[in-house]
Amino acid sequence: MKANLIVVMMLGIFLVSGGAAVSAEILQKKDINNTTLENLTSVKGIGEKKASVILGYLQEHGPVKEMDELLKVKGIGEKILEKIKEEFEIKDESVTP
Repeated sequence: MKANLIVVMMLGIFLVSGGAAVSAEILQKKDINNTTLENLTSVKGIGEKKASVILGYLQEHGPVKEMDELLKVKGIGEKILEKIKEEFEIKDESVTP
């Protein structure tokens, strides 16, 4: 009986710690200035065409310093920008002069 309790407790600890690692991975945002077509199309509301336009903008204008700069991209409005902000951020190292 004690052995079963120990096994259940160990399983619980394993599941909780594994869940925390997965949650941290999900919560980690990607760098918008070093993103890919695949990463952008994972955002609801962004298809390949819109993702290509975003990547073209970044290539032409260089890295953005503020996420709101993406509003200059044709087809990106406030709603899409909010969805982008949920999954992406600007990493310090991506905006070096």
